[in-house]
Amino acid sequence: MHEENGKPFKSFDTETLEKVLALSDEELKQAVHSLAIAGGVDERRAAEASRDANKIRRKLNKVTQRDLEKLLSKITPEQIQELSTIMNDLKN
Repeated sequence: MHEENGKPFKSFDTETLEKVLALSDEELKQAVHSLAIAGGVDERRAAEASRDANKIRRKLNKVTQRDLEKLLSKITPEQIQELSTIMNDLKN
């Protein structure tokens, strides 16, 4: 089980998703880029993944809780910590 600020990190809740979708295009692209890097994606792929805000929004609208759980199961605790920090910044 992953932890977020000492508590189990179980889900990417709807409130967080709504906040991510409400970001400006530039903020969204930066957040995706940061999340990709924190998740271990190389710079070139992170830049490619964060290039098109409309495409990001379409994909986020289709993501399921199962998709997110599958992703979380593949990354290290250190990467989870980095992702948690980025997500907490978005929640504030």
